[in-house]
Amino acid sequence: MSRGTRSYARAVSTGRASRRLVLGLVMLMICATIGGAFAFFTTTNSSNPATAAAQGLPQGATPTLATFGTTVTVTFATVSTTGTPAAQVTNYNVVRYVSGTASSSPITGSCSTVGTTVACVDNAGTGSWQYTDTPVLANWTGQESAKSAGITVGAPPQVTSINRNDANPTKAATLHWTVTFNQPVVHVSTSNFSLATSGLTRTPSISLSPASGPATTYIVTATTSGVSGSGTIGLNLTSAGTIQNSSAQALAGPLPFPGQTYNFDNQDPSVAITQVNGNTVTFPFFTTGTVTSIGGTCGIATGDLITVTLTVSSPPQTGTTTCNAGGTWNFTLGTSLTATGSYTATASQADSVGNLGTATVTINIDRTAPTISLTQVNGATVTFPYATNATSVNSVGGSCGTASGDLAPVTVTITVQAQTGAANCASGSWTYTLGTPLTAQGTYTASASQSDSAGNVGATGVKTIIIDRTPPTATVTFPVTGTSYSIGNNGTNSWDGNSCIVNGVSGTMCGTAGDSGSGVATVQIAVFSATANKWWDGSFNLTTGAASFTLSTETFFTVAGTTAWSQTWNNLAFGPAPTGNQTLAFTVQAQSIDAAGNTSAPATVSFSVKK
Repeated sequence: MSRGTRSYARAVSTGRASRRLVLGLVMLMICATIGGAFAFFTTTNSSNPATAAAQGLPQGATPTLATFGTTVTVTFATVSTTGTPAAQVTNYNVVRYVSGTASSSPITGSCSTVGTTVACVDNAGTGSWQYTDTPVLANWTGQESAKSAGITVGAPPQVTSINRNDANPTKAATLHWTVTFNQPVVHVSTSNFSLATSGLTRTPSISLSPASGPATTYIVTATTSGVSGSGTIGLNLTSAGTIQNSSAQALAGPLPFPGQTYNFDNQDPSVAITQVNGNTVTFPFFTTGTVTSIGGTCGIATGDLITVTLTVSSPPQTGTTTCNAGGTWNFTLGTSLTATGSYTATASQADSVGNLGTATVTINIDRTAPTISLTQVNGATVTFPYATNATSVNSVGGSCGTASGDLAPVTVTITVQAQTGAANCASGSWTYTLGTPLTAQGTYTASASQSDSAGNVGATGVKTIIIDRTPPTATVTFPVTGTSYSIGNNGTNSWDGNSCIVNGVSGTMCGTAGDSGSGVATVQIAVFSATANKWWDGSFNLTTGAASFTLSTETFFTVAGTTAWSQTWNNLAFGPAPTGNQTLAFTVQAQSIDAAGNTSAPATVSFSVKK
């Protein structure tokens, strides 16, 4: 309706039985569009119809469309008059246009108003259509709405788009796509779709909403729990299945219909620590020196950020450096690591979706050598220098260091036969089995050493091993065999006058011993009293000083000295003087034992004393 004016006259009369009042009222109605509305006058007081107010009709609301079969549902919001009080407009002219043209015709269905929404069902038939609505109040008509979007009726259903709903790139636990069809369809299920993935450990599972139609749009959700890697996830509609519209028309192609793709990345950037002081090392790393810089490799995949953060403990320090295009980084420490101890270094690198790659290593500054000892021969703990009369020496062993960084191999060196080999340090001990056992009599040396990862070396020092199977010798210098000694006088054969004098003390048995191998270790004597027919038990009576002869079997007791030996045995040792003269007969046997455990043949002397 074009802008313009319209006038009319209306007469209103009122009266009572007793009188008649005729009131002529001529009103000029001006219908003019003001702000998109058409203006008119209306009464505002039922008891006084002459009272009037200006009102207007706005433009109709743009409708939305949905199709089901060959019908179109046209939906739009109601409008209200612009005056005071405003009134809801409930009547509308709804017109169908051939899409993209001015050719129109009224709809052939019915409309209903629910609240502030009008819904009209038009038996449109096959074609491509657009719709408008125009508000109508009494004899006045508002401005026609803008045309709706076009809709095709009677054509088979088709998918028009599969679009991402979420941010991209992503590492989200769920990803969503909106699948849009050109009309409501039913029988849509997850079996109609497939995910196209690359670079991932497995394919995510998918779900669909709504579970049943009819609907023009559906939401497909992919669950990425348990999926790792960096790659792509795309959604495609690959099978028409039983998808159809309300007219039972099947989904038309072309299929597969490709949807949009997510760049999915839940893989941490690949950052590593590989260098100390510019040198490639293995970790845990041990050194005796000072650490001034730490470096390594870093991720350069799409989305990986170029910043590498390094944190070093004790003293704590944190800094950042740049991952270069070649995928390496280096950080110069603000405070060099100089003190002995263990340090922890952690490098981290993030990417654009929040993944964080980390690498942690241990750096040890160690200036203490492993503690190692050589204490065993043939499995027995010994004291060095060690002598043995064994047929052979087959193994040596000892303890070893187990501190952090101490290496397991123990290096063993045997001289004379020039053997060098390695043993394994296990639970703090080591044993080395000689490749060639030591069998020949002679003197050998053995040593062992152990290193740590920092280059410190612990050593046992040289240990001496003597193989000696030759017995030593022993002699008795005094008493002299076959001699009869007198007690109590200093005559020619008096005991005290002829005995050995040791440290200025007379009355002492003595002799010598020798060994050309391992050396004399001890000398022992056994004394037999023919008179008592007993062997000496190694003791003397504390009161009389007499030797105690109580043993029935020969028993040796250790005496003082080795190569020169002695045993105190003065006049009192022979017991108190008897009544009258008495001759007592004795036998002394002396033997020596060398350090290897060999025992000499006993040296025997027999003598007598007169009391």
